[in-house]
Order: sequence, then C-alpha cells, then structure tokens
Amino acid sequence: MQFNKPLMTATLITISSFATISSANAETATGEFEIGLVVQSVCNLTAGSSSNIDLGNVGDGSVKTGTNNISVACSTGTPYKIGFLARNDGGAGGVGVLKGTKNDGAISIIYKLTKDVAGVTPWGNTAGTNTMDATGTGFLAAVSYPVYATTTGSTDVVPDTYSDMVDVTVTY
Repeated sequence: MQFNKPLMTATLITISSFATISSANAETATGEFEIGLVVQSVCNLTAGSSSNIDLGNVGDGSVKTGTNNISVACSTGTPYKIGFLARNDGGAGGVGVLKGTKNDGAISIIYKLTKDVAGVTPWGNTAGTNTMDATGTGFLAAVSYPVYATTTGSTDVVPDTYSDMVDVTVTY
C-alpha cells in the first residue's frame, strides 16, 4: 500500500472543517440560583442557681451585702435591655422583700438590688431608669454583669430563713 500524502491532507482538512462546523452550531443553556442565609438576633441569659446571692448569716441586726453575676450573650450588633424584678412585693424600682418561712412570711426584711457595691445605681425593671441597655458583641462572647443585694431594713428580726426570688429579663 502506498501512502498518498495529498489525499491524507485533504481528508484531514475535511474532518477539521466538520469539527469547526459542528462546534459553531453548538448551543448553550444557562441558569442561576441563589444561596441565602438569615441570621437572627439571639440572646442567651445565664442566671440561675449559680447566680444566687447568699447574704450569709446575721444575728446582730447589721446590714448585709452580697453579690454575684449574670451573663448575657447576644448576636453581634443586637441591642438588648436587662431588667430585674423582685417577686415578693417588689416594685420596678429594684427593691424587694426577704420573707421568712415562719408566720406565713409576715416578718420580712427589705433589700435593694444595685449595679455597684456602693449601692448607688439601682437595678430594676423600669426602662430608661434602672435597666441596663447594651449591644451584643457576639453570641460566643458573653458579657458579665454584677448584681448586688443589700439589706436596707433592720435584720434584727425573729430568727428564720428569709428569701425572695428575682426575675431577670433580657429583652432584645
């Protein structure tokens, strides 16, 4: 068999022409899709038995002060407000009543909740007056807030165990 170079060249040119014609007639379909994510404002409050305030023991009628912390973690940029409300006859002004277990709680000791150890800045539940306004720094970056409880009435009362519960609210 003899190799015919001009015939081979003509054949290759013809094949490449079909390939060019074939790719020139190709069509393309396109589309698109969106990827979305909604980031919601979230806050987490840590207050519970680990945040209890124990004023200790007293027998001499003296004023007692105790402290502990609550912590709040909110999504970055989320504005929030912290408020405290004492359950026993507590007003929104950060004042509460420690009631004894004897005599149906008729004997009580008044206390106040404050943001500072000096007892000057009250913690309460009245917006713009005694709540705390803050902005979240990230859900994984909890911010700790001290809470002080100080007796304001006489502790020279019938020996008993006196207590109250405080509701903590984070509004965001």
